[in-house]
Amino acid sequence: MPKRMQKLCIIDRFEGNFAVIEYEDITFNFPKELLPK
Repeated sequence: MPKRMQKLCIIDRFEGNFAVIEYEDITFNFPKELLPK
């Protein structure tokens, strides 16, 4: 499997209107309304 396929984007939790997402060593807020239902 190619290396780029081994990276995971994890939704850690929801805080208000945002999803807290972890990607490798980065944590960021992503608007919940932009996530698929």
